[in-house]
Amino acid sequence: MKAFDKEGDYIVKITQAKLKRLDKEGDADACQILLYGETEDGYGAIGEINWTATAITSGKHLGQSVADKARELLGQLGVEDGSPMNLGAKIKEGLTCSFSVKWDEYKGQRRLKVAWINPISSLVDINDVDWSGFSFAKGMPPKAPRAAAAPAAMAEFPAKAALPDTKITEDDIPF
Repeated sequence: MKAFDKEGDYIVKITQAKLKRLDKEGDADACQILLYGETEDGYGAIGEINWTATAITSGKHLGQSVADKARELLGQLGVEDGSPMNLGAKIKEGLTCSFSVKWDEYKGQRRLKVAWINPISSLVDINDVDWSGFSFAKGMPPKAPRAAAAPAAMAEFPAKAALPDTKITEDDIPF
């Protein structure tokens, strides 16, 4: 596996997962789940998911534990119940996700690191769309043809409300 050489969002297949215990006082279950992800062309990295009882103290997830958010992420990735115990089965089944790789500085060294692990977006590259039978209006009620709508609209106005004839003159436009 070659390391990523530039920032970006990469679709990776998770090839394996490891559990790394963390020495966190008062939290016997503190650990990191290490996801080994690899692209189709052989580039890869390790994404880390922290699993601790530490409470989030700010932002929209205030009061939730880091483990709660980790369980939520695993669930979004398709792992049954978001449980790390079910992660191995999902990897065997074929687990893909997105790694967002960013530059990071650690001990004075600049390195590329997985900043975010995300479920694969529902966006589809425009070149990958099967256009046969595609409809932008799918799910919307059919609209009446314009010709059918016009007479109904005209019936609301009296005949004498027609626009007057417009004469074109060659006079200069006064400013």
